[in-house]
Amino acid sequence: MRKVIKKNKSFFHIGYLIVLSGFLIVNILGSQLMPSLYFSLINEEPKASVFFLKQIQSKPKYASDFLQQRNVFQPEIQNQILAEEIEQKNMINKFEQLLQKNNKSRDILYGLYLLHKAQGDDLAEMYLKRAKEVDPSIK
Repeated sequence: MRKVIKKNKSFFHIGYLIVLSGFLIVNILGSQLMPSLYFSLINEEPKASVFFLKQIQSKPKYASDFLQQRNVFQPEIQNQILAEEIEQKNMINKFEQLLQKNNKSRDILYGLYLLHKAQGDDLAEMYLKRAKEVDPSIK
């Protein structure tokens, strides 16, 4: 009976050491592989903040993170973040003006599809459908 108890204790100790070793290895690797973006955000680097906010723009937490970063960097970061969105809106306006002149232009319709799709707008599918009507080879 004592031999069985000793074997059970040694198996318990070996199992415990294996689990503990695995946990330590995972933590060490995780700490070494942590992206530099995290440290750049902590150091309040504007370029890192702009990159981070552009990556999470479609996520629900974006609004709170944007406000937090804007408070740190003032309007400077807001202009950088929104510059791409403003540029897309300007392109949409230009394409829609061109579309009024030529409403059967496959390229303009497809361009509007791509721009609206990038913004997550429901109009994207309508423009794709219209472009396919003009040129059925569009996929």
